[in-house]
Amino acid sequence: MGLPQHLMAFSLPRHAGSFSLAHLGRSLRSRAFFCFLLFLLASALAPGSASADEIGLIAELAYSHSTTKEATGTVKLDTKGDIFLQRYRLSLIRTLYPNLAFTASGLFEHTKLWSTANDGTVSEESTSTETKIIPTLGLSLNNPFVSAGATYTMFRDQTKSGDITFPADIRESYTASLGLRPEGFPELTAIYSRNHTYDEDRKTRDLVDESYLLSLRYRPRQELDLNYSGIYSDSEDRLTGLKTQTLTNSGRVSYTKQFFGRVSLSTSYNGSIRETKVVRPGQGTIESPVLAFAGLSGITDTPVQVVLDPNPALIDGDLVAGSGISIGQVPFGGNDKPRNIGLDFFNVSEVNTLYVWVDRALPPVVSNSFTWAIYTSSDNLNWSLYQTVAPAPFGSFENRFEIRFPSVKTRYIKVVVKPLSSGIIPPVGVDVSSIFVTELQAFLSVSAANFDQRTSDYSHLYALDVRTRILDNPSLIHTLSYWQSWAKQGGTTYTFSNALSLSKRLSRVFSTTARVELDKSASGDIKTTSYVSGVSLTAIPLDTLTHTLTASARIDKEQEGTNTSRSLYLTNSAELYRGVDLSLVGGLTNGSLFTGEETKGTTVAVALNLVPRENLSIEADYSINNSERTGGISADTKDDKRSLTVSVSNTPVSALYLFASVTRETETDKEPSTFQSYSASWSPFRGGTLQIGVSYTEELRSTDNGKVTSYGPNVRWNITPVTSLDLSYIVSTERSGTGVAGSEGPSQINSLDGKSFSAFFRTRF
Repeated sequence: MGLPQHLMAFSLPRHAGSFSLAHLGRSLRSRAFFCFLLFLLASALAPGSASADEIGLIAELAYSHSTTKEATGTVKLDTKGDIFLQRYRLSLIRTLYPNLAFTASGLFEHTKLWSTANDGTVSEESTSTETKIIPTLGLSLNNPFVSAGATYTMFRDQTKSGDITFPADIRESYTASLGLRPEGFPELTAIYSRNHTYDEDRKTRDLVDESYLLSLRYRPRQELDLNYSGIYSDSEDRLTGLKTQTLTNSGRVSYTKQFFGRVSLSTSYNGSIRETKVVRPGQGTIESPVLAFAGLSGITDTPVQVVLDPNPALIDGDLVAGSGISIGQVPFGGNDKPRNIGLDFFNVSEVNTLYVWVDRALPPVVSNSFTWAIYTSSDNLNWSLYQTVAPAPFGSFENRFEIRFPSVKTRYIKVVVKPLSSGIIPPVGVDVSSIFVTELQAFLSVSAANFDQRTSDYSHLYALDVRTRILDNPSLIHTLSYWQSWAKQGGTTYTFSNALSLSKRLSRVFSTTARVELDKSASGDIKTTSYVSGVSLTAIPLDTLTHTLTASARIDKEQEGTNTSRSLYLTNSAELYRGVDLSLVGGLTNGSLFTGEETKGTTVAVALNLVPRENLSIEADYSINNSERTGGISADTKDDKRSLTVSVSNTPVSALYLFASVTRETETDKEPSTFQSYSASWSPFRGGTLQIGVSYTEELRSTDNGKVTSYGPNVRWNITPVTSLDLSYIVSTERSGTGVAGSEGPSQINSLDGKSFSAFFRTRF
């Protein structure tokens, strides 16, 4: 496929280089960035200059061409699009002294899009460009006793649509830090940061945020840990005149020790006081953070009734490291159930804004495709849908979704979002196979006009955990836990837990565990007493055979009434022969609510894994899930879900890989759905220098009589260890139709046919 004429100039290295430098020269209106480039060139090229420890350049060029034909009933639309991307990264690391290093880097990215849309009567053509420039300068000092650093970064993002050039969005960031680690004395950390965010004409945004952080940590003894941190921040909106100051003081004391070799004690206290002052009134909103006690997450398609698991990485303050939750596109056969991402405030708190941070920048075609459902709960079990937000704005400079909704008071809150649809085709060079959530933050946004001139907030949390080993054989352990929280917003909340755990090996084959627990908790006027019990029996008659029977029960007594739940599960796993593994799981659940509702459920799952040869693997999974809800004020419901998946992977020769998978799903009152996936890859040259692949996927939907297929070849050529070229061609089709009662066939047929070609070149110097 030849390049369109308007791309030929960009495809040639000489023209591509002259275009980039010319455009860069026109775009550089920031004196700081211009000086930065001069410094890089002088440092790298000037005769007699000291040699850099490391200097590198990464160049990436990408092109894609796509065509689509869409029909919705009698309305038809044909579109064509071309995208050309240039991305250059330059980095320099220079060691000035043994412990002093200078770093500099720059990113230049230019994307141009041409598109044509024709509905049969009118043809429209459009062009748009986006240019990003990100220079960074840094200086760092580090030794065992002192660490210090300073960094300057500028983000510049400018777009152009047709003949209209929009003012560039700019953010300038300055940071300075100092750390002292004297032996036998408290460790000290001081950080100053300043962010200036504005548009080029200072007409739509002009914000300045400054913050000063001082933290101390002292461990006079191994078991005692003392921490203090103070943060002063100053925020000014130069367009509306609003200026605020915030001072936050927080401290933590923790003590951990073992006594007599049998008793372990752990206790801690956390306290925080925050004061916000409006120095100069103005328009806009003021965001106050709502601190979470715990992060929560889970993957389930039943968000109304589910217990989310703790996920500390969601609230650890690290906006870069992933929390194990991906909302990117799921490969065929992967878990595409909705992601549940939540917070536990411990106290009932008021919130109306959530920030979901991810590990990468996302283009609008990707970020705008997500739908966010807000759920609230008082017990992390029964959830209620509160609001749906679509789309949620994605930050211009921060990699985060900003989800805003009417204020709500709740102890637990979560957002539920499905992974990125496989039908979304991102711009060339953008990887969406994994988009990891890194942090979830909650805020209460209040109009500046309704905000008091001076407000204060506080929160305190005390925790105690005592674990006593009463007997060694059988192992008998007593656990006593107590948590209490005081907060200005949510009042006082406490939880007291008293538990006994027993484990015993009965014989060479049998072993057992048991646990009984009494919990008492209160949140405001709501008091709950819970009785929890569980017992399991495990049998391992052979090294290749394991059986486990588990029974559990829970009773929650509240003022309104009593809720109960019970479960019984049997898990079996066996290695029948070498290369033949079989597992079988069966379970029963039932429960009752004080409202009169009764619930029942059964689960059966069978998995067979066959490896007849070293290069051949066959897997089969079959599951049945039945649920029933009766009584109460709601109508009785029954649901039966069944799923069968068979997959085969084969490597007949070392250079050839084959894969096939078929899934069949059935559900009550719905037609069956079928998913198919086939792929093959071939490396004709030793070492994988050239890799050739082909894939085919098919989905048959019962909800709208839909059929979606996608297939095409792909090639990866590793030209050198640092240079590669990726080519792909994809053909996709989608057909759907909805029926009308009393008529034959669908009332409307919708179709979407698409073809796309992409090329991605990357090299490093």
